[in-house]
Amino acid sequence: MWLTDLRIILPDRVLDRGALHIQDGVFARIVEGDAPTQGLSLPGFTAMPGIVDLHGDMLERDIEPRPGARFPTELALFELDKRLAAAGVTTAFAAVSFAWTQNDLR
Repeated sequence: MWLTDLRIILPDRVLDRGALHIQDGVFARIVEGDAPTQGLSLPGFTAMPGIVDLHGDMLERDIEPRPGARFPTELALFELDKRLAAAGVTTAFAAVSFAWTQNDLR
């Protein structure tokens, strides 16, 4: 499958108009300009490598957005994953604080 009419950010340059070929779930080929065959046209979209957040202080606020207002950890992680993906973050390492006591985690 080809994704066409994209702005593509590469490590060494930016293609203002290019195409990505996806094969078996992997980017198999990137070309500048038109794709060799018809594909899904995505004018106005930008393709870029995923962002890796090496030290995110985001988890605690999702679990307890205000003092005493706690969300289930699984729900907080699910919502956090959606927000990170929408922002282009594909890998996040949460810098978890251990300020809570064992009683607070129940």
